[in-house]
Amino acid sequence: MLLNKNIAPLHYPSKVKLVGYQDAPLYLGVIADEIQAPVVPPCFLGAWYRKAVSSKDMWLGIEATITLPDFILDEAWKENTRYLENPSIYFGGNAGAESDAGLTWTLVGQTPECLAPSTESLAFRPFWRYIDGNKNTWQNSNYRHPEHYYLPGDKLRISVFSPRPNFLQMQIEVIESTNIPKYVERRKSWLIENDMPANFVSEEFPSVGHGITLSEYKRVNAIDQARNEAKPARATKTEIFAATWHEVYLFRQINGAIKKVPFTKYRYASMACPLSEGFTLSYEGVDNNLGGEVVSIHPSKANK
Repeated sequence: MLLNKNIAPLHYPSKVKLVGYQDAPLYLGVIADEIQAPVVPPCFLGAWYRKAVSSKDMWLGIEATITLPDFILDEAWKENTRYLENPSIYFGGNAGAESDAGLTWTLVGQTPECLAPSTESLAFRPFWRYIDGNKNTWQNSNYRHPEHYYLPGDKLRISVFSPRPNFLQMQIEVIESTNIPKYVERRKSWLIENDMPANFVSEEFPSVGHGITLSEYKRVNAIDQARNEAKPARATKTEIFAATWHEVYLFRQINGAIKKVPFTKYRYASMACPLSEGFTLSYEGVDNNLGGEVVSIHPSKANK
């Protein structure tokens, strides 16, 4: 239902100062002593996912420009108003302990005032997970900030990087907002100034070894399955349509300056788990020489 356009917005996104390496120049030359792509690691249980993971080398972070995918969720995996599966787009770093950061489809504010969380998942929100000592910590952006709700069709530049030794940080830069009609209307219902999402910068979070030792980075498209960790991925009719990685880069210090290099198939090990038949990968409309790839996930095609 269309909202009255005369209703004043309730939320006024403050300008977020970006803090990462987004202005790093592109480097296409040879890197002396670069460590080659790793062997393909084993699949982990519990989800359907496409992962590209780098070598452990003196990388300082990863950056990607991505258009978020639309999807359908399997009604068979639903309890009341909550689906037991959700799409996610995320990155990770590992220099001694694994950290993840990205976007997951989750709850929003129940009303435009955002006084209580919704009972169903209606947007992608930022998250970051890290291990500090023996403690596994998971954090999300505050659901009371709808300017940090992102939707299928939004084009974003996301980076995860080491701002100082032993820490990681994530930032999200909005390039274009969605033009998919149902999501345009959903965003209007949140009463954000100019109906525009805002940039996001996470806090710095602990991630041992980053910035000072060999580190690996990854990008992941997934169908996460609740209550299914360490179990075989469930058969499902959930489908994720065309997550478009326009460009993907790794950050590195080269000749005394931070530069970015394309995250191509020559720099990563490629995984499509648990069955490759559940994925379609293409390069339509993107440049694979700059790390581009289009990922669709359709597990039902792998179960026939």
